[in-house]
Amino acid sequence: MVDHTAEELTNEDITMVDLNINKILLATDGSNYSIKATKSAVSLAKIFDAEIDAVFVDTGRQKAQLPEENLSDKVTLGIDPTEAGLTAAKKFGDENNVKINTKVLRGGVTKQIVKYSKNNKIDLIVLGESGRTGLKRIALGSVALSVTKAADVPVYVAK
Repeated sequence: MVDHTAEELTNEDITMVDLNINKILLATDGSNYSIKATKSAVSLAKIFDAEIDAVFVDTGRQKAQLPEENLSDKVTLGIDPTEAGLTAAKKFGDENNVKINTKVLRGGVTKQIVKYSKNNKIDLIVLGESGRTGLKRIALGSVALSVTKAADVPVYVAK
């Protein structure tokens, strides 16, 4: 089915619009792409005079594995999620006079980000996209994609 919304707009449908952003949710895992997302979130917060809730989602996965399994995952996938992203976010906020609240969530990443957004009056979600492609992306899925699909608010993906 083809969507013809733009073709069906009437003059009465064209109204004044604005984007009111008071609270931004930054999801970070401390990776390079999360730091890029952090910088974007802080920049947007400065523009909109908004505050940021920065979250790290602890899936509990690393605690359940042996150190050798973690090393294998790091080498294979290039991922080492840590709470250090929260510390970095706080430092960027302090440097730019942006209020940043930090919190560690527990559970599935997408589910926790979307749930937090709904429960905390978030106006915009900002997160990084890993840049993985091909089989790695298919095998792992994409948090950015799943959050974008599940969220009720706009999602800004820093790549």
